Amino acid sequence: MNSTSKSGWHWYTSPVLGGPSGAAITHGFLGRAGGVSPPPFDSLNLNTRVGDVPENIASNAVRVKEACGLSAESIVTVNQVHGDTTVVAKKTGGPEREADALISNTSGVPVGVLTADCLPILLYDPRVKAVGAVHAGRAGTLLGIASKTVGAMVTAFGSDAADLRAALGPCIGPCCYEVGEEVFGEIKSAFGPRTEEFMSFNPAPVFDIVKANTAQLISAGLSPGNIEASGLCTSCDTERFFSYRRAEEAGVATGRQLSFITL
Repeated sequence: MNSTSKSGWHWYTSPVLGGPSGAAITHGFLGRAGGVSPPPFDSLNLNTRVGDVPENIASNAVRVKEACGLSAESIVTVNQVHGDTTVVAKKTGGPEREADALISNTSGVPVGVLTADCLPILLYDPRVKAVGAVHAGRAGTLLGIASKTVGAMVTAFGSDAADLRAALGPCIGPCCYEVGEEVFGEIKSAFGPRTEEFMSFNPAPVFDIVKANTAQLISAGLSPGNIEASGLCTSCDTERFFSYRRAEEAGVATGRQLSFITL
């Protein structure tokens, strides 16, 4: 994954989304730096539901649009509820809907998700010209949000899963994602005999959310060569990324970083 750092910004892009028609899209996985929000939301927080003031979030949104060269009125996001619902975004503005993935085939409509340890996934279909943004937390992963979003693009736009490209952004890695016995039981219930593919023991159970979602994308029909993971752990690198787990351990709130894609 490519990294751009300037004026305090950390912006990551994936070559797998570029390819021969890379000029057709703009995308990015952003870090936490480059905004105006004070601690503990410092500084590029885009989430309105964590306690940051609206003026800061609005200013951060303007900075994102200017830095990323977006001319849209706003980046379309959803009220993320850790489910498996996908919505089609046809225009910017309007009421925010409850969902955890967005897809669009409309030029100039950026779609994005907000994360702080959960896995952001960006999808691109270079043949039919369509994009998607997925918020894959643990609950969404167990519900198959990644594969269901692929299915939604097939249904809505006539995509062929074999054409799709997927970039998996910064999230909590298997180095840090230790889970309790209750959560381990939920993972076993969801994945059955495949559970061992996505777990290790250190000695407590450790979940690899990137590997689980990669397997779902491949099962949905994507070619392994069209999938790239960032390899960046938000929990390890709180200088560059918001981490809900690290903030919770410290007893403080935290912001959310944006991942977006647009035709």
